[in-house]
Amino acid sequence: MTIKRSTKLKSLVTEDCLNSPTFNKRTAFVTSLILLLTVIFPLHSGLAHTQTADQTEQAAQQIWLITDIHYMSPSLSDHGKRYEIFQKQAAGIDYDFGPERLEALLVQIERDKPEAVIVAGDLTSNGEYQSMLDLADYFAQMEKIGTQVFVIPGNHDIHNGWAVRFEGEKTVKEKQTSPEDFAEIFADFGYNEALSRDSNSLSYLAQLSPNWQVLMLDTNVYSDKPGKGQSESRGQTKAETLEWAGTLLDQTLEEALVLPVMHHGALSHFQGEYQQTTAAEASNLQKLLAQHQLPLTLTGHLHSQHITTLMVDDTALHEVVTTSFSIYPGKIGAVTFENEQVTYQQIDLEMENWLGSEKYPDYLAHLKALQTNSTHVKIFDTLYNDAALKPHTQEISNVFQQLNLSFFMGSIREDWPALEVALANIQPYIEGTDYRFFNGYLELLLSTKDYSQTELTVEWAH
Repeated sequence: MTIKRSTKLKSLVTEDCLNSPTFNKRTAFVTSLILLLTVIFPLHSGLAHTQTADQTEQAAQQIWLITDIHYMSPSLSDHGKRYEIFQKQAAGIDYDFGPERLEALLVQIERDKPEAVIVAGDLTSNGEYQSMLDLADYFAQMEKIGTQVFVIPGNHDIHNGWAVRFEGEKTVKEKQTSPEDFAEIFADFGYNEALSRDSNSLSYLAQLSPNWQVLMLDTNVYSDKPGKGQSESRGQTKAETLEWAGTLLDQTLEEALVLPVMHHGALSHFQGEYQQTTAAEASNLQKLLAQHQLPLTLTGHLHSQHITTLMVDDTALHEVVTTSFSIYPGKIGAVTFENEQVTYQQIDLEMENWLGSEKYPDYLAHLKALQTNSTHVKIFDTLYNDAALKPHTQEISNVFQQLNLSFFMGSIREDWPALEVALANIQPYIEGTDYRFFNGYLELLLSTKDYSQTELTVEWAH
């Protein structure tokens, strides 16, 4: 198998941004800084896979992947004071236009007719049962159009103690979603259609096409009982689940090619970071993928667009993280299967076609403001007591806001000509400072300027 890309591969990451109804502003931004200030180690290599002789040529088929929808049912908010605080602290996630995004997606699906839509976790804000019911209605509409839907939970979705509704200046506990609830609500979107289900998690295997199957791996940490607080952010693939998957893959790879999808990725996207709970657990999952020569994995969780590669036992594992559906400006991962070739391409959610040209600019400005607000506050807080740099706070903030927007979209390479000019204007201010935000984080951002994070082509050779 060979890999075709317009550029070499690089990798970088930001963490998933969790939202607590009780978080204060300082806690939210300190958490964001910890997640952002990380240095990455990119890895490069080629791929290998064998296709069985009885797999026949098929016409090109396309599936769409969306992740980190973070949908909140409109019935759970009165848009009062407490909700407004929650929205402002959401680290770029938008809760106001969740229904509109899904309506726009329905229109786009009806026009383009993808074979399937795969949802790679974090369906809801914080696992509210009612939000799950709303989503099931949208997914039913997608299937009525003729597009299959397959879902897997994320770390926000199961027995989350932060499942609430907003009433004026207070929050009220809402019904949480149990593992059993999730499988029942989304029975028609993977679980009842599964070729096999894991008895120890919400993982399953389903048929995408005559030649392709999708392995939906549940990588989340949750209790069998209702949660009392924040859900666990990092993931875990249980030993029993890996054993189930390994046995299943031994059987099914003779009949079809398998595409793994999970919320937390199998690979480390920056130094010392594993989306699995421990490095050992990540290694076990990587070995499973390499042993069965599953070279391409689709994930979410990190909210920013990234591609990374790791060699494991002479097999190159490639992982694509699709940016969050709920942040500026809204993206979809389009995956095309054609005979021995798989192509991933980031595409736009076409909100303008649904909202109209008059409303769309206001919508986009709203999303951009949510995304840039946390950057501005961090810069302001960093420089507040710096007599020399404080007068330049707004100018510095504006540049980092632009960098962040491009970073989360995976488009720093494409936007670099304008970003380079903007960065040069503030370089005299930040050069030589001891602030980690202007050193480690900037290094993280700039490490992607020569490399596309939005497209990948994989070819399987006989």
